[in-house]
Amino acid sequence: MSLENYPSFLLNLSECEMDGEKQHFYRFKSFRLDVEEHQLLRDGVAIPLTPKAFDVLAVLVERGGHLVEKDELLRLVWSNSFVEEANVARIVHTLRKVLGEDENGNKFIETVPKRGYRFVADISGKENEFADFFDAQSETIDANPKSEIEPAIENDFAAEADRTKDFPVEEKTEKRIWLRAISAVALIGFIMVIAGSLFDFSGTKSGNALNFEQMRQTRLTQSGDVYAPTISPDGQYLAFLKIGGAKRGLHLRQIATGQVLELLPLRPDVDFWALKFSPDSNYLYYVENKQNDLGILYRIPSFGGQPQKIVDFVSGGVTVAPDGTRLAFKRINKKEGVTSIIVVNNDGSDELTIAATDTDSDYWSLDWSPDGGTLAYAVKHHEPNNTFWYVAEIPADSGVESRIGEPHNSRITTARWLPDKKGLILNAIDAKTKLSQIYYLSYPDGAERRITNDLNDYYGLSMTADGNSIVSQRIEQDRQIWILPDGDTQQAKQLTFKKEQHFEAVSWLTDDTLIFDVDENGTYQNHNIWRLKIGESEPQPLTTGAGNNTLPVVSPDGNTIAFVSNRNGKRQIWRMNADATQPRQVTDLDYSIINLRFSPDGQTLYFQCSIGGEGRLMRVSINGGEAVSISDTDIIRWAISPDGKKLAYSSLDRDAQKFVTRIRPLDEDRTEKVFDIDPENYLQWSKDGQALDFTLAADDSKNVWRQSLSEETEPRQITNFDKEKIFRFAASPDGKTLACIRYTVTFDAVMLSFDE
Repeated sequence: MSLENYPSFLLNLSECEMDGEKQHFYRFKSFRLDVEEHQLLRDGVAIPLTPKAFDVLAVLVERGGHLVEKDELLRLVWSNSFVEEANVARIVHTLRKVLGEDENGNKFIETVPKRGYRFVADISGKENEFADFFDAQSETIDANPKSEIEPAIENDFAAEADRTKDFPVEEKTEKRIWLRAISAVALIGFIMVIAGSLFDFSGTKSGNALNFEQMRQTRLTQSGDVYAPTISPDGQYLAFLKIGGAKRGLHLRQIATGQVLELLPLRPDVDFWALKFSPDSNYLYYVENKQNDLGILYRIPSFGGQPQKIVDFVSGGVTVAPDGTRLAFKRINKKEGVTSIIVVNNDGSDELTIAATDTDSDYWSLDWSPDGGTLAYAVKHHEPNNTFWYVAEIPADSGVESRIGEPHNSRITTARWLPDKKGLILNAIDAKTKLSQIYYLSYPDGAERRITNDLNDYYGLSMTADGNSIVSQRIEQDRQIWILPDGDTQQAKQLTFKKEQHFEAVSWLTDDTLIFDVDENGTYQNHNIWRLKIGESEPQPLTTGAGNNTLPVVSPDGNTIAFVSNRNGKRQIWRMNADATQPRQVTDLDYSIINLRFSPDGQTLYFQCSIGGEGRLMRVSINGGEAVSISDTDIIRWAISPDGKKLAYSSLDRDAQKFVTRIRPLDEDRTEKVFDIDPENYLQWSKDGQALDFTLAADDSKNVWRQSLSEETEPRQITNFDKEKIFRFAASPDGKTLACIRYTVTFDAVMLSFDE
């Protein structure tokens, strides 16, 4: 049997405990290198290292004071892989950064030009208690190189010798490799004998590899600013996006110790997403976006270093082939109306499109199968009168899509293969509770089983290579309605207090009465419209029942409420009287309505909908009829002026590659003014029509800002909050009171562990 077929932890154990030339741990200066625990500590505090970085350091320390040739280092640490010398130099550079310098300014690792490296610090440590045993065994083996143990491994090492014969190695190094191999076989045999008395190896493990009944949930973070957590395949590290106001950064956390390494510092005007470790956990892939809609895929060493650009125009869904040689990702081309799955080499070359759909449909996640043959993904499939989700796979070199399991009427956002390819783990919305939960999907029969069943929302999935641990995102948000009499922050008063009501909109019915939508079961899927008179404690419902009745707006005369409802299956515009009587449907389009506003005369409704993946602005009479397009531009935020003549909207300036706000005549596609403003959550005209009010990412959406249209001035802040964010706001009809939805949101990582 080849040693390559033994579990790596057994071989590592044999080296740590059976090799007389190694020690359990080594001390140098303030550091302790613990070989058994695979851990480096400084003054008792663990320092996170990637597995390969630790192995390189262990080899150098073991040979302390002696030259370690580059070829020898490559062969000892990467014995079964082809690796360029540049990787060794990169890891040594990382180790030097970690170790720093001693009190005399000397580095711990010395470079011997054109040859290799030498660890130069003084080393002390505890001798291995197996040394005497090993020395005795090595004498016997040296005396009889053709011992009875050798034939069992001769053929395997002959192949290794062929691969390495071109590399000059000292005789004592060859001897050491033989001794390690023989010691490994001896130890493995001993372990297998003991294991045979404890376990029955006569049969193989079948069925689902996860023990659902023994699932344990652990909250990995509690800071509330950990976004898109992703666990490394070896289970040692958690990569995540750090959120600091309007800034984003990329960090790495060692799970065992909680220590955090900053890979990319917090920066404004940049987003990161689609984090994915390489199969060996040595690299982290991510997509970076700088104020445009065309992401760039990068790769960075897991323990820090210079990011390497891989390929442009990446929208998400990054996955890596099991051998690390190829990548796949999603690309959304809004101009052509196509969403594609792209496969490239890990340097970005040889691009291949293996699947495509229109931009009203979507691929919600990609995951390379353990055998490297296929890609699995969750699909949002849009038809004129229906949208549904399903899981599918497709050959990695292109071919025919095959569905796995039954379709869902609610979202499936993530699908991840289990290591044995006997099933997938899904992130999907529960049809009854509307909460995002975690499921097991058997492969290939498609039988589905639920893993979580609680009141938490789980978003995104990553998994360790052994499939025993799953990390997901837990998002908690609290929205409340406030009023500011005379717009004075000092007089701000909170009107609502219940948790998980998830208000989406607030508007004024009269100068003393608000209307808003309430999420009645905390799922974002069952909003109804309520009315609250200022000074009263209990609001009154205007709509009832299942489904979503949301985004209410009031006509200027206060007699009509328009809103978005899916009571007939699609998100369309409805209207009713202010007392909730005579509800009727206004639109019946193939597109979902995003939001809406009344015209100043109350006879027209302007609304935004998604067409081809872009936010298009349209209008329709309050009595129904044909909807008319206002703009072909992909609009983000928008508002109609009080006189009904102008449109303010934000969109991407493709030349400058940033978002700006434009003013144009409502009925003419002609830009009159451009402001360097990117409204974060909301945009509205002032009551007098002389300014625009909005929230900004620059202050983390904590306040409302105002931009004068008549003066060349910078925006000025008109509220003075120092915490929480503003989601929506609206001025009362008399302009004296500002109502707003303020919220807090926390992002943390949870781990689900399954005992074998």
